[in-house]
Amino acid sequence: MNLRRLSVTTMPGPAKTAAKVLQHDDERGRSYVAARAVVAGEVVLESTPMCRVLFSRHLKTFCCVCMQPGKGEDPADPAAGVQLSPCLGCDGSCMLCPECRGDKLASGSGGGGGRTGGKAATAAAGGGGSSTDDLSWVHKEECEAIKVLFAEGSSTATLKDSTTVRLLLRAVLAWKRHEQDVSEAPEGVLPTVSLDDYGATAESLFSLALELEEHEFDCPEALWGAFQDIAKQLKYIVPPRARRGLEDYVGMLCRLYCNTFVVSDSRPGRSKHTVGVGLWPTGSLFNHSCAPNCSFSHVGSGGKLVVTAVKGVEEGEELFISYLN
Repeated sequence: MNLRRLSVTTMPGPAKTAAKVLQHDDERGRSYVAARAVVAGEVVLESTPMCRVLFSRHLKTFCCVCMQPGKGEDPADPAAGVQLSPCLGCDGSCMLCPECRGDKLASGSGGGGGRTGGKAATAAAGGGGSSTDDLSWVHKEECEAIKVLFAEGSSTATLKDSTTVRLLLRAVLAWKRHEQDVSEAPEGVLPTVSLDDYGATAESLFSLALELEEHEFDCPEALWGAFQDIAKQLKYIVPPRARRGLEDYVGMLCRLYCNTFVVSDSRPGRSKHTVGVGLWPTGSLFNHSCAPNCSFSHVGSGGKLVVTAVKGVEEGEELFISYLN
C-alpha cells in the first residue's frame, strides 16, 4: 500500500483559532492553506482515525484496539508494556489490554458472547459512533469475521498477511455504522464531526472518506487484480448486515491505497519499527512536499493524528507535509 509514515511523539496543544482553510483547485484537487499567519510549533490539525489496524506480525504482541505494546514485546525491556489477554470472541486471534478488554472478556461471561466488555462494550452500545476518537466498538463488531478469517480450513486461513483485508473490514463496518447514524438521525438533522477542533464540519468522518480520490483509472492492472482478490476474501468473512458489492470494496481499497498512514513505534530505538496502518480522512487532504512546512505525529491510544507547523507560514500559503515524514 502507498503509505505515509507516522512517528509517535507528544506534540504542543492545538491553536485557539482556525489556522487553515480547505480550498479546491480543479487541477490539483483539495488542499489546506493558512487562514492566517502560523508560527512554528503551532498545531494546525488534529485528525480522528476512521479505521486502523495492526500489521499481522503484531497481532499477538499489541492490543488490537489501542495499539499499546504488551509486556515482553520488547526483549530489551520485557517488563515494559501492558498485560495483554486473548479476545475470546475471535478465538484468541487478537489481543486486548485490560482497558479495552474489560472484566467480561477476561471471564468469558456476560453479553456479546464474551467478545468485549468495558470501554469496547460501552462504545458498541451507542456511546460513540463513527465520529468519535474511540474506535474500540469496531472490534466487538468484527470479532466473528476475524474468527472466520483465521479459522482452520477456511479459504483465508492461509493468508500470509491479513493486514489489508482486516483494514478493509473495519472500513466496511464503519460504512455500515455511518449509514445507521444517518438513518437514525432526526429528519433534517445529520450527524456531524469537526474537521478539527476549530474547523468546519462534515456529515461524518466516513462521508469525508468517501470523497477522497480513488485514482482507480491510474491503478495498474496487476494491482487492480489484487484488489479484486482482497474484495473477494472480504466477501467471505464480512457479517451479512454489512455486506456490499465487490465494486464498493474495490473502490474503498483504492482510497485506502492512496490515503493511509503508517504508525511507527515511538519507544527508544524502535522508531523504524512500524506497528499498524489506518485512515485519517482529514489528514489525507494535505499535499506532499519534499520541503514541507508541517510535520505529523500519532498521539495517544485513541489514534489522533496531529499536524504541526515546523516553520512560520504566511497567510494564504499552502500547508504541506512530507509523505515520507
